[in-house]
Amino acid sequence: METHTMKRNLTITSGAVLLIIAAASIWFSQRSSDVVSGTRNQPVDVRSHSSQPQSSINQSLPDQSRSENQTETHALSPTAIERFMSTYTKTGSVFDAAPDDVTGKRSRWFEPLKTWHRLLEKAAQTGKREDLFALVPVTASFFTRDREAEPLAEPLDDLRHWMQHPGSDIIRELGKVAAENDGKLDASTAALAVQVFSVRGFDNEPDWEDERKPIDSAGVLIARPEILQSLESLPIDQLGFFLRAQTADTFFRRYEQNGDGMPVLRQRYSANREALHSSFNNMASKVAAYQASTQPK
Repeated sequence: METHTMKRNLTITSGAVLLIIAAASIWFSQRSSDVVSGTRNQPVDVRSHSSQPQSSINQSLPDQSRSENQTETHALSPTAIERFMSTYTKTGSVFDAAPDDVTGKRSRWFEPLKTWHRLLEKAAQTGKREDLFALVPVTASFFTRDREAEPLAEPLDDLRHWMQHPGSDIIRELGKVAAENDGKLDASTAALAVQVFSVRGFDNEPDWEDERKPIDSAGVLIARPEILQSLESLPIDQLGFFLRAQTADTFFRRYEQNGDGMPVLRQRYSANREALHSSFNNMASKVAAYQASTQPK
């Protein structure tokens, strides 16, 4: 009897243990499921998954804004950039070679010429039109210098030949500005164009033997008739160089109906022909009167 009782108690105890183990197993299983579910449903903190700074991420992506800005600033051609860098390199030794006197390092032209050299390098590095145009004022100033009154040592004086090299590229870019703006030039670009076409050195005919010149002095006047006042205030020799012809017909011939000038400029010329001819004739008369007054009696 006692043995039977012990067996029954052992069975009950074993059953209880099994029930406890089963219940514990179910509890742990459900707890684990809740934890996983909770992790899945928890909002993800993006910052905790990004050990890389935002700026670094941006740098690793294609720079779309840089591409757009390059379009806005009008990239120069690779050929032009290569030419500028070549000129910059070849003229680098000029400044060290200049003597330490008033014809060289102590000349008032020494620093402006170094500025031109730095601007040329910048245009080659950035490939931007505005950096190319920045060469115009200092170049025009040096081209109009009185070489007899202000003699320079040969290395510096010879820079005037190198400074002519970007001239054709400057004129190409002036033409592009007009083409991009319905045959018009804004005030600042037109002012640069007046310097380019009224000062000897920028526009050299051999540069155009195999290429049609995109714009000339007549085209500038057509694209910006408002420059008349600034033209009339030019030194008389510069005005004469800008006009380059004795009659309005020869001056504007490229922009007549059968001319080879830019089509949009031909249209603007046709619409304003009479006024343009009148303006030209007034300026040409002024130049002719001056030239007559300087002729030997």
